[in-house]
Amino acid sequence: MGDEEDNKARDSTPVAVREAVAQITAADEAQLLELLPSFTQWTYGKSNLEYWVPVLEKFEDILKRTNENIPENKPLITSILTFIKQMLDNSKHRNKFKLFEVMDKLIVSSDLDVVEDALKVLAALRHDVPSAISSSMSSHIRILARGWGGKSNGFPLTLLLSGNPSNDLPKKGSSLYFKFFKTSESEGEPAANTGSVTIDIENLEVYKETAEEITKNLISFYNVPTDFQLPLLTRVRLAKLFPDLESRRQLVRAQYLAQIILTWTSRATSYFFVEEPDLIEELIEVFSNTDASIPQEFLCWQCKS
Repeated sequence: MGDEEDNKARDSTPVAVREAVAQITAADEAQLLELLPSFTQWTYGKSNLEYWVPVLEKFEDILKRTNENIPENKPLITSILTFIKQMLDNSKHRNKFKLFEVMDKLIVSSDLDVVEDALKVLAALRHDVPSAISSSMSSHIRILARGWGGKSNGFPLTLLLSGNPSNDLPKKGSSLYFKFFKTSESEGEPAANTGSVTIDIENLEVYKETAEEITKNLISFYNVPTDFQLPLLTRVRLAKLFPDLESRRQLVRAQYLAQIILTWTSRATSYFFVEEPDLIEELIEVFSNTDASIPQEFLCWQCKS
């Protein structure tokens, strides 16, 4: 957008939006932690995203600095992501959104709350995603879109989401089976140590380490190449958190968000036919299921799909 367009956007900015922008851009990080939750109720109507560009630029700077230490900065990061998602839900001209580089870093975080919130931001862009998404981000989203294997592998969505205590969860859900290939170019690997490598661990939930710690240990022990580290983290997280209902539901939410984003890219058709051939059928089953233990939010998501 040129200088003339910038000036026009500023001149047409509603007073309430202008005041909110000024308040947010003037706040330091500590003040933002208190300020952003006050925007829970959106009172600015459906406005142009151009009005909020100064806020997005401030948030981008903060996220670039803080994403290197997510545990320490998590409250601020999640507050910012929640605000951005709300802003996008209530904005026109979402193609003005430019924070894709930092979003790509956040969706590969080891913190699942941050991953989910970042995916929510991307999903809120709707059809404005494809023109800006990079091959790196597309690859990461495809990895996050993979779950336990779907209905055909014994993991129907209805079972994953149900809180019915009489359900028998597949024991293999907690097992890690991960296969990758090392070449002599992989992290300086000697030729004698190259080839196919399989990591096979049962009952991952009994390990006291977090999914991130387990992944780091496996990367170090097996000298896992960089390209396989996010897929490994994703598989470890799925196995480690599988027995816990709320964690399992959160993983399904993240998987679903990633799939939604993929539907707005040119790669969607090949992904769903190859990776998730039963997905549409499963979404219909969730929507028509009479299990009262499945939260309403998942039924609403099926409507959106």
